[in-house]
Amino acid sequence: MQFEISDHKQVIDYLLANSPQPFAAGTVDGKIVLANAAFANLTGYTLDELHQSVSWRDNLTPPKDLELEIAQAR
Repeated sequence: MQFEISDHKQVIDYLLANSPQPFAAGTVDGKIVLANAAFANLTGYTLDELHQSVSWRDNLTPPKDLELEIAQAR
């Protein structure tokens, strides 16, 4: 795929979506706002589930780490 230099967002979107490296980004309250297929495969959730109903804090953080994650988010 060929891109113009001015298409920075398109290039980044393409690289993240097609990367074999799992990647996700979320908000402080645990909402996942960006995830790629490799991350979905790693977690066992679909991309739709990750973006619509999965909470990083509630579904992906191990219980033993939850208190520390909440404290760091403050």
